Amino acid sequence: MSGSGRPRAIVLVIDRWGAPFSGPYGNTWLETPACNELANAGLLFEQAFVEGASLSDYYMQLWGNPRPTWSDHAPATPADAGLLARLSAAGARSRLITDDESISQLPLAADFTTIELQPPPIVRRPARSIERAAIARLLATAWAQANSDDVEEELIWVHSRGMAAPWDAPPEFRQQFVDEDDPEPPVAVEPPEGPVPADSDPDLLQGWLWAYAAQVCLLDCCLQPWLESWRAKPAGERPLLILMGARGYPLGEHGYWGAANERLHSELIHVPLFVLTGRPDDARFRSQTIVQLTDVRATLAHWLLPAGGDPPGGLLARVDGESAIVTDEVPRLAISRAGEERAIRTSAWHVCYKQQPPTYDAGDATAGGASDWQLYLKPDDRWEVNDVADRCPDVLAAFRELAQQLAAAEAQGQTAVIAKLAAELSE
Repeated sequence: MSGSGRPRAIVLVIDRWGAPFSGPYGNTWLETPACNELANAGLLFEQAFVEGASLSDYYMQLWGNPRPTWSDHAPATPADAGLLARLSAAGARSRLITDDESISQLPLAADFTTIELQPPPIVRRPARSIERAAIARLLATAWAQANSDDVEEELIWVHSRGMAAPWDAPPEFRQQFVDEDDPEPPVAVEPPEGPVPADSDPDLLQGWLWAYAAQVCLLDCCLQPWLESWRAKPAGERPLLILMGARGYPLGEHGYWGAANERLHSELIHVPLFVLTGRPDDARFRSQTIVQLTDVRATLAHWLLPAGGDPPGGLLARVDGESAIVTDEVPRLAISRAGEERAIRTSAWHVCYKQQPPTYDAGDATAGGASDWQLYLKPDDRWEVNDVADRCPDVLAAFRELAQQLAAAEAQGQTAVIAKLAAELSE
């Protein structure tokens, strides 16, 4: 509870943190004990996908109130005000703490009661200790404010540049992955960016993978105090604690490092999402339901706004109704957009494509530039290395029809109503 006696929420957002780099998401070679404990203490959403590749789009989904891309029913006219504006109108206070100036200058950020920009340090070499690393400095400052005895804000939002900033973990964090006969990892702190040369040394690719993993281990160390302070509070006074990634960081899986390519593969749009509610039934719950940022926004609205301000919704409703959500009666899919790039994720498939005019023949598997389509079987093809678009014409045709429906609705400024997915897309 805040000083006003209202429910509180703390949101920690880490940019460029992808889901595959965390023990609870199946990584077996990277030690992330704090993330493991977070998963044990609350809800873990294994299939969380962001709606786009830019931070402005990311926060439009969370802080604003954009028109839904799709719905399983004809949606009601949404309220004009976004989440932050509604909180302010209800008398709730909010604080943004970030080391990313671009986030503090987003138009929607003006609805925070307080904005604290912590200028990032100039980084030329690895930090000498955990405490001196950039992400540690930000999270330590934010932790002190969030756990102050006189904290007044109902919502504290922390955005870290994360792995979008220089990779300054102390050298021993990279060295922990190196065996006796392995080459030394790179010592540079600037993350790799751009196309991966065709003749790249595999040792270099592996070295950058270790460097990224070192940053994740550093992050994990910084999360432990947050978990401990949350657990130390009486059960009825614990805030809603949400930890999530903003975007992943491509590490050459599809020929690119970093943001050089916005093809919407999973390494870019699949992010970790932990939710700690304090409800006993939520501990150790792993959800396979596909969720997106709109679900996070609905969760915060229902948690923080006065009773009756929002019907139960968002992530908690997904968990409470998981047995119903996964039936064929309620389709679940994730839709992501970045420029002309599009991606659709269902329980059985992940497809990437470029936006096509809404007039092509959806039944023609060669129409509209089929070479732009990439299709991957899920969950088998975890790393999306086996494109089967040319071997699954029925599935591709069904996706083309769905893409046409989405494009037509988008062109008219409407929400696509998808009452049920074609059988080919969910089997």
